[in-house]
Amino acid sequence: LVGARVRIIVYNKNLVKEAEAPTSIFDFKKSKWKGSVALSYPLFGAAATHAAALYYALGSHQAKGYYAALKDNGVKIVDGNSLACRMAGDGEVGAAFTETDDAFLEIKRGKPIGMVFPDANGMGALLIPNTVSLIKGARHDSEAKAFIDFLLSRETEKMLAFSDAGQIPLRSGIEVPPGAITLDSIKVMKLDYEKVADLLAESAKDMQGLFAR
Repeated sequence: LVGARVRIIVYNKNLVKEAEAPTSIFDFKKSKWKGSVALSYPLFGAAATHAAALYYALGSHQAKGYYAALKDNGVKIVDGNSLACRMAGDGEVGAAFTETDDAFLEIKRGKPIGMVFPDANGMGALLIPNTVSLIKGARHDSEAKAFIDFLLSRETEKMLAFSDAGQIPLRSGIEVPPGAITLDSIKVMKLDYEKVADLLAESAKDMQGLFAR
């Protein structure tokens, strides 16, 4: 594991006052957000991981019910987290689910994006660490191991923290830019990631059923 991003809520500051910004993912079941929230298709990528994480944290029945409520409330399903974030930045929706790296890039482009780490008083936000693995039987085993050692180094974690993506170091003592998000400044979901992975197939099947294209 080296560096991480966090699953967050973003909102358009020109459309939503800070005091009225959502603080929980469950806020989006309310009528005030009807048709004004963008979500990446939860069958792929981090959005799928988020679904599986909620299946673990809430139980399958409650988690599926949550996504069904989002659908009933007119959530806009789009192709990717960056697009969902861009829609919020452009004012096409009031808020969106995305990750910290996409939010930082939109802010750098001058978009009026506000960031919320959801459910700080509850289950917390989903932490998504970067991972790397070595394929068994790789032809260039020693070179691959050397590259993995570089990726997992403190130097690389610092580089990720100073990049435009503003990734969050997972180890203590890593230098970060002024004002950067650190792991100890946010509440993250307590998960067994192996069990979350085991739930991906079940959650994906339900998401495909709910948001069939």
